[in-house]
Amino acid sequence: MRLPRTDVVPLLAIIALAIVAVPVSGQDVTGTWALFVDLGAGGSGEGLFVFEQEGTAITGTYTGAYGTGVEVSGTVEDGQIMFSFRTGQVGLISYDGAIEGDTMTGTVVYGASASGTFGGSLAEPISAEEIATYEGVYELAPGFEVTVFSRGGQLFAQATGQGAFRLKAQGDHAFIASFDDNVRVEFVVEDGTATTFILFQNGRREAPRVR
Repeated sequence: MRLPRTDVVPLLAIIALAIVAVPVSGQDVTGTWALFVDLGAGGSGEGLFVFEQEGTAITGTYTGAYGTGVEVSGTVEDGQIMFSFRTGQVGLISYDGAIEGDTMTGTVVYGASASGTFGGSLAEPISAEEIATYEGVYELAPGFEVTVFSRGGQLFAQATGQGAFRLKAQGDHAFIASFDDNVRVEFVVEDGTATTFILFQNGRREAPRVR
C-alpha cells in the first residue's frame, strides 16, 4: 500500500533529524580526558582536558603544569584528533593522535623544546558533594599554601608558585598525585568538610584549612 504524502513527510523529517544529531566526525570526544605525557629526558606529567565538540571542531580547556583553564582548540575526524594550546613557557603545545573508544594516544610537540608521546582516557568524574568537601585553601607553611579546586569534575591541588596536579581518588578521603603514585594526600574530614590536608612526600606534612 502506498502511504499518503502527508505520512511520508514526517517520516523523512525524523530521519533528517537523526542524521543531524550525529557528529559529522563520527567521533564525539565531549568530556573530561586525563592525558599522560612522556617527553623522555624532558620529563613527564599529566594534563586534564575538558572538550566540547561541534561537528569536527573541538574547543575546551587544559589544566596542568602549564596553567589552569588554558584555552584549547582543534579538530577530530575519522578517529584522528589534533589540538593545541599556547603557553608562556614553551609557546605552542600540539597534540596529534588517534581515538579508540574512550582512550586516546599519539604524539605531542612542546614548541621547539621537546617532543614525545601521550596517552590517556576519559576521567571518571568526582561527585559534586565530594568536591565541596575538599575544595579550599590549606597552609603548609607561612606564606606557602595549597589550593584544592575542581575543574571538569576532577580535583586538583596547586601549591604557591607551582603547577596544578590532579588528585586521583583512592577512597576513604585518600588520593594520589597524578604525577607520581608515591605522592599521597589524605584529608581529615569533620561534619562533611575537610579541615586538614596531609601530604605524604618525603615524610608527612599537615596543612590546616585557612579558608
